[in-house]
Amino acid sequence: MLTGFLLLGALSFSEPHSQSGAATDGFEHRIIFLGDGGAWYEAGPLGAAQAALAGQIRRDFWPGRTHVFWLGDNVYDHGLPPASGPCSPNTDRQRRERVQGEAALRWQVEVSPDPSRVLLVAGNHDWAAGCWCGLARRIEQETFVERTFPGVQLLPDQGCPGPTVVDDLPGIRLIAYDSEWLLREKHKPIAGCTAGLRLAAEASAEDVRQAFLQSLEEAIRSRGDRRVLLAAHHPLRTKGPHGGHGSGWRWIFPFRDLSGPWRFIPVPGLNLIRVAFPIRQDLASGPYKRMIRDLEGVVDRTGPGSVLAHLAGHEHSLQLFAPDKRGIVQIVSGTAAKRTAVRRARGAVSGKAAMGLEPLFAESLHGYVRLDFGKGGARLEVLEADPSGIKPPLACFWLEGQSPEPTCPSLAAPLGSRR
Repeated sequence: MLTGFLLLGALSFSEPHSQSGAATDGFEHRIIFLGDGGAWYEAGPLGAAQAALAGQIRRDFWPGRTHVFWLGDNVYDHGLPPASGPCSPNTDRQRRERVQGEAALRWQVEVSPDPSRVLLVAGNHDWAAGCWCGLARRIEQETFVERTFPGVQLLPDQGCPGPTVVDDLPGIRLIAYDSEWLLREKHKPIAGCTAGLRLAAEASAEDVRQAFLQSLEEAIRSRGDRRVLLAAHHPLRTKGPHGGHGSGWRWIFPFRDLSGPWRFIPVPGLNLIRVAFPIRQDLASGPYKRMIRDLEGVVDRTGPGSVLAHLAGHEHSLQLFAPDKRGIVQIVSGTAAKRTAVRRARGAVSGKAAMGLEPLFAESLHGYVRLDFGKGGARLEVLEADPSGIKPPLACFWLEGQSPEPTCPSLAAPLGSRR
């Protein structure tokens, strides 16, 4: 085991193989995972970064063999206001939110050369945080996207927890669920979700939660020979602000991750309150801890290696964690529109990194993660948005199979052990 840890810690991220957008040998399909793209910038440095990101995605797109999956927070900061009804825009600010939200959603779908191959899940901002109109805004986003772009799907349907199974990827079972539903204590659909989970209409929120977990377990158990990917907005592991980490400057400027003049107001020690009393969106909060326990319990029952990877956004950074004791690789890809600090990987021979407790890779850069899979195995690469189109991937791992290229790191055993 020590040998495996040393091999894992010795992985190099500086010079992986050259850009592989056209090198498809051994791979049948590609999924591009990125999240937190809900702000659209027309000009300035952030606009240039998003333009570079769009160009990168188009270069990486294999026609007929690529899906683009958005991992939530598709509209900042309060979701998409409905066009009519009690939650419709009635102030200038809300009307601007509607216009800007539509622009952000159009951008996220249209970066794909084939919009019918775009999938999305919702994040906490798509639910308008704790707003009682959150569900209406979440459903309005789904309605707008699927009406404007036939074939595009926002999963699961109608703000329910899911799970939604996608089996049209060769050798992959992609299971999407709404992690914000699991974190919210109120203002979420109950009766509208019972039928899909085979419950009576009068079922409680707890009944729906337990039925969701049972349905998720069934979806994993019935995978056959497929690899299972779980996709949601909230990660199970992170070394970013939601995990209590990040830049030391946040202890002096606690609002530095926000936009506007707030970010320059010094309030030393304020973050101690957040550490002592974490918000619902932080891994240390009670609702978040329960969600992780519930999901890990499902994997405990389905067996180690039953899930290849868990993909999420939420943190505005790029992070990769080795398999934990359940065999789950955690991937965080949330830098489509924003960046926040992350505790960088310590590198070299970290036993904690090998056990999935510390990141193998962690950077705050605009970019995304792509997963190629097929007969050649499953290869995971991290890419930075690059206007030149010549930068190699920042990191490269083989989740299954062996690397034929010495510059793409591989292990004596694959990074993710299966079944």
